[in-house]
Amino acid sequence: GGGGGGGGGTGGGFCFVGETLVTMPDSTYKRIDEIRVGDIVKSEIGTSKVKKVNIHSGEHEIYALNDSKYFVTKEHPFKTENGWKAINPHETWEYHGIESNILAEGDVLIKNGTTELLHSTFKCDTTVDTVYSLILDNERVYYVYDYLVHNAEELGKGEAPGQQGPE
Repeated sequence: GGGGGGGGGTGGGFCFVGETLVTMPDSTYKRIDEIRVGDIVKSEIGTSKVKKVNIHSGEHEIYALNDSKYFVTKEHPFKTENGWKAINPHETWEYHGIESNILAEGDVLIKNGTTELLHSTFKCDTTVDTVYSLILDNERVYYVYDYLVHNAEELGKGEAPGQQGPE
């Protein structure tokens, strides 16, 4: 099947389903669809402030890692012991200019205070119509389901700063 759809350079890609849990500084979790501009999230070294919540409508294929729920689009990069990796690194580069390698079985994923060996990725047989990503103020990384992920680049400048879509 041929992919299709996509970001058009406006932050499309790099996305998570609404129920995806983001790690907060006090080690609690908040659904990404409940994160608001100004919220503070846990970063790799410290914390980051949410500058924008991107909400992308359309038809999105989603994937699961190991025994997780289906939660991530194929171009979102995950930090591993060997750098940034994605299910589809070509699209990671195409949509946001972030170099990554292919995420494969045997990679060691960086998690919040630990690591996890990747033994499988699964594509969901249905799509979702809304996905979310965060734009942060400093470190540009945050944790979802305790996996360390990169925040989206802002290549398209057509939206007002701080826009977070409908409440």
